[in-house]
Amino acid sequence: RLHMFPFDFHEHCKGRKFDNIKRLLETAQADIQKFGFTAVQPSVVDRRQTGVCRVNCIDCLDRTNAVQSYLGRSSLCAQLVYAGAVRDMDEASAVDMGDVLAMWSENGDMISRQYAGTNAMKKLPRVDQGNRSIMGALSDGRCSLMRMYYNAFLDDARTCCVDLVTGAASLERLMETEMERTSRLKMAYDIIADLVQRQLAELKQQP
Repeated sequence: RLHMFPFDFHEHCKGRKFDNIKRLLETAQADIQKFGFTAVQPSVVDRRQTGVCRVNCIDCLDRTNAVQSYLGRSSLCAQLVYAGAVRDMDEASAVDMGDVLAMWSENGDMISRQYAGTNAMKKLPRVDQGNRSIMGALSDGRCSLMRMYYNAFLDDARTCCVDLVTGAASLERLMETEMERTSRLKMAYDIIADLVQRQLAELKQQP
């Protein structure tokens, strides 16, 4: 059975109030608790996970990753209570999650490189703090520009490589895609070179 919980990320988290993602978890809390997690004692399956949560932002991998991080931490807190490491969910929520955030950030980078060609934006340490530094904003801007370039010139080759690994494409198709990419890059270079030459010519004509 499928339950859908729409969540307007822009509306609830505007002003970089990412902690409001917890509102979504509160809405879906009954299902999250019912799904649970799998726990195995020596040679005995003590409990089984009965469902999964799928998060899909309509246009942003990074916002998907941010919401998934809150789901993951919620599940981790429940597992800490089950294991007897803490007494209750409130105590589990107070546990330092620095290592978990670092691990999740690295995982988000790896997924983002595969799909978008750059590291992830809105990285979790910044998400968890609810603010962003100037360096963080500049880093996200750099990633956005790089993604524009990759999507325009390199996306076909990257997609074809994924298809090749999964068996959905052949090596011949990969070679064809690489030739097409090289042709587009040369065209872009020729256009830029022509514009530069025109500008230089105009500067030379100026008194």
